[in-house]
Amino acid sequence: MDLQFNYKMSYNRDKNEEKLDDVVKRLIKSYGYSSKFNEYEVVEAFGKIMGPVIMKKVKDAYVFDKKLVLKLNSAPLRQELSMEKSKLISMINEELGNDFLKDILIQ
Repeated sequence: MDLQFNYKMSYNRDKNEEKLDDVVKRLIKSYGYSSKFNEYEVVEAFGKIMGPVIMKKVKDAYVFDKKLVLKLNSAPLRQELSMEKSKLISMINEELGNDFLKDILIQ
């Protein structure tokens, strides 16, 4: 019993096709939500860079006026992040692909 399958898949793409990511970003921008979307992405990028262990010591993280506001439970972590603020800002902006974040406020 010899089965043969001849599948010829052809994907004909139009020249007008775009990546879904680009379409969604353009849609967000056209509705005026790009600032709020960037704020969400800043908090997500911070969590990704810091990891789950460090994020357990963060009580609250939000963006206000292009500044990441962090409320922490740990004084040593507060001191460490204060010393590495500029590096952290550049890492987050690199993750976002733009220079949205201007400062980090640590409380």
